[in-house]
Amino acid sequence: MNYIQELKSFYGSLQTQSLSSGQILLWNALMSICNELAWSEWFTAPSRTLELRTGMSIRNITRARDALRDRGFIDYQSRGTRPPLYRMIPYSERSVIVHMSEDVSEDMSEDVSEDVSEDVSTLNKRKHKRTPPIVPPKGRTKRVNPAAHGYQQREYGPGELDYVFADLDGGD
Repeated sequence: MNYIQELKSFYGSLQTQSLSSGQILLWNALMSICNELAWSEWFTAPSRTLELRTGMSIRNITRARDALRDRGFIDYQSRGTRPPLYRMIPYSERSVIVHMSEDVSEDMSEDVSEDVSEDVSTLNKRKHKRTPPIVPPKGRTKRVNPAAHGYQQREYGPGELDYVFADLDGGD
């Protein structure tokens, strides 16, 4: 397994499937442990170690672990009172799983679109009542003066907000 390639693939996959910050933290912690153990196919990671590396509770680690397994990033085997065994699933194996699920979703979307077009044609044959537009009641709008609530308007001089934009640009 190539560590850098796996990192690139993992973060690239975040463009198409979102993961929570906890799931990302856990994946990185497990990948780091796997790397330290010379890429053993199956390795143990005690819960306390994962707590320290991620800053997450056992409960959140368990949730993130289940989500990562369901999405094909890792596999694990519970072993009772002993630490679970983990396996990092390489990107090459994950891409096969993803492509298979894409094929299934394409087939399903074709079936669904056929069903929807039949339903739409049935709906178009029925008479529908038009609903009147929603109009707010007159005289109930109220303008608020920001100064009356403690807000002040201020002009910023050159360079006063440079630190804000530097943070947005990544500190350059």
